[in-house]
Amino acid sequence: MTHPNDTRIGPNPSGFCKCGCGERTPLAPYNHQCGWVKGLPTSYIKGHNNRLSPVEYIEEDRGFDTPCWIWQRYLQPDGYGRCVVNDDRGRRSTGAHVMTWERKNGPVPEGLELDHLCRVRNCVNPDHLEPVTRTVNQRRSPHRKLNPELVAEMRALRAEGWTLVRLSERFHVSVPVVSKVCRYEFWL
Repeated sequence: MTHPNDTRIGPNPSGFCKCGCGERTPLAPYNHQCGWVKGLPTSYIKGHNNRLSPVEYIEEDRGFDTPCWIWQRYLQPDGYGRCVVNDDRGRRSTGAHVMTWERKNGPVPEGLELDHLCRVRNCVNPDHLEPVTRTVNQRRSPHRKLNPELVAEMRALRAEGWTLVRLSERFHVSVPVVSKVCRYEFWL
């Protein structure tokens, strides 16, 4: 049996489902980019890759006012939890934090996205989430490279005749970002 958080895909010489259920997996009917090799056991029984842990989340103190709910099932490469839900909108894949928000509060308001106030990507505590515009969410990001002062400086330098490429190198952002900032499409 593998570790419950083992999400690796590829050849499965044991032939047992990697979710830990103890059942044998089917043989792959064809080669596939997800790691299937025709004639060899698949990694999971269909649907079992979502069952990597018997619990959805565990509570942990991560330094925020209240405990974070740390997602224990599938994590995307960017660190956000992902799950499949069945609701009035049908069967769909969604962020685990979106799912817990919707359980408590209903759908995320149109045109808004959820911002993790605790800054923990795999936290699904709905009390740590706030619906905000994409612009607000990006400005709050700890990974952002610009702030209001740098944006003002960038625009002033552009007005002085600096090229987009030179500004891109100066502020360590892409040319399209510089262009949009200087045209007031970003950082309004």
